[in-house]
Amino acid sequence: MADPASLLEALSRSPALHAALRKPSSRKRRHTSISFQHVIAEAHPVLAALLASSHPGRTWIVCPNSSAQERLFSVLQLWLPNALFFPEAPLPSLEGAIPDPDLVAERLALLSQLGETAKGRECIVVTRASLESQVPNPQGLRRAALRFQKGQSINRETVLEQLENEGYELVPRVSERGHVAVRGGILDIFGFQHLRPVRMEFFGDEVESIRAFELDSQSSVEVLEECALVGIDAPESGLLPMLGLVGAGDRVVCSDAFALEDDPEPPVLAEAQQILLSIANA
Repeated sequence: MADPASLLEALSRSPALHAALRKPSSRKRRHTSISFQHVIAEAHPVLAALLASSHPGRTWIVCPNSSAQERLFSVLQLWLPNALFFPEAPLPSLEGAIPDPDLVAERLALLSQLGETAKGRECIVVTRASLESQVPNPQGLRRAALRFQKGQSINRETVLEQLENEGYELVPRVSERGHVAVRGGILDIFGFQHLRPVRMEFFGDEVESIRAFELDSQSSVEVLEECALVGIDAPESGLLPMLGLVGAGDRVVCSDAFALEDDPEPPVLAEAQQILLSIANA
């Protein structure tokens, strides 16, 4: 039985797909889009995976809400294991309520990843609300991050001073994001954008190793060559519309809600190619 990657590759060579991608939508919109109509909801993840894998640039898959996003992503991962999930920021239930730190870290981690790497063939699944919201500038996060590399020579006290200036708290043992702990020649740091804390081992003033570790078991799970750490103000610094991250050459796949007649217009996305997946008549 063929694996999902082989099936996607075979389907991407389909003349019917290429013909459909060359055919603009008949809708009278302010911009040109391509419409796939009468696509059952269960087929949206597969078609989205096909549209992403057949595109040489970055693909954004836009869902109407977080529930639809989670359903689509759970199936999409079977076809595109490296697809990225950008969680929607929840509305605070109470004024002044503290946002979920895990969710904030997930959002910062993805934005940091976009800032650290050259634009490639990433497939990013978002909601429309996220796409139209304000997010930290990925390039700003990259420029502001503290960076440490294996083999780097740096005084440990200097590292601690830099971290404290960025809002990190010195504690006996890290237990949450923003904590840093010292044990002999070992420095444990739980970055504000990290899903796991990192452990830097020093030999004198040299960073001998960097590893990600599990908080509960304290066991190492990944060897790293470097790590970047953002400050406590990162979630609110250098904000820009997430729409601004969608560039020329990107492909935007809008799942069903944007193709329904009673829905608002899809967002105008510069020179990006826009594709509508509809479960209803257009």
